[in-house]
Amino acid sequence: MPSGIWMAGDFSPAFVIGVPVGFVNVVQSKELIMSTGVPHIVARGRKGGSNVAAAIVNALLYMLTR
Repeated sequence: MPSGIWMAGDFSPAFVIGVPVGFVNVVQSKELIMSTGVPHIVARGRKGGSNVAAAIVNALLYMLTR
């Protein structure tokens, strides 16, 4: 699940990339991110990881420079 700081309302991100992989409740965590109303990119299901997050960031940066 997202960290306590987010759940407590002390943190309001402008954008979330949610691609954790392989830990307990990963699917539920991604569904929670999608239900927050915060703009997001989430890999549905159990796939994800740091390589996916890096690819997403690189693609966003590439789009910004075009």
